[in-house]
Amino acid sequence: MPQFTFHPNDLHRLNRLMFVLPTARLDVSSGGHRTPRAGEGTDFLDFRPYTPGDDFRRIDWNLYGRLRQLFVRLNETSRQLCVSLLLDSSTSMLFGDPISKLHQAQSVACGLGFIALKNGDRVNVMNFADGVKGGLGPLTGIRSLPSLVRFLQQVQSGGSSDLGWPAAGRCW
Repeated sequence: MPQFTFHPNDLHRLNRLMFVLPTARLDVSSGGHRTPRAGEGTDFLDFRPYTPGDDFRRIDWNLYGRLRQLFVRLNETSRQLCVSLLLDSSTSMLFGDPISKLHQAQSVACGLGFIALKNGDRVNVMNFADGVKGGLGPLTGIRSLPSLVRFLQQVQSGGSSDLGWPAAGRCW
């Protein structure tokens, strides 16, 4: 089986892609994804009427000067998405000639990891067969791409995989 490689020339095809998941649960760390939740960010989101207990520092005094009503300025906060990649490394992944399913899965995992790392997201990657065989992460930033590629190159296939619900006595 040929070793997995990810040529840098393949990256230009993925360079303009990003994860856009507005309904996903976002982590509390700052990152490149916008969230509709108001926060302490610098990007203006909206105004809402002042209610007792709001922070005085968030009152927009220019708007008060025009309308003679207190409004609180809401800002948009950037959030970091956490991307988990699970790679099946069971014996069945050796199927395929000249390129195996494992090689294709490694390519897809590397591409998705690149997209996430490029956009400032956090990436965790694991391979499994008869349980978790190895893992790497969390990785952040595009400079972590070589670590991701090295991890994917070291994945060896073997064993069986069962992603069904656990049988009696087994716990996930």
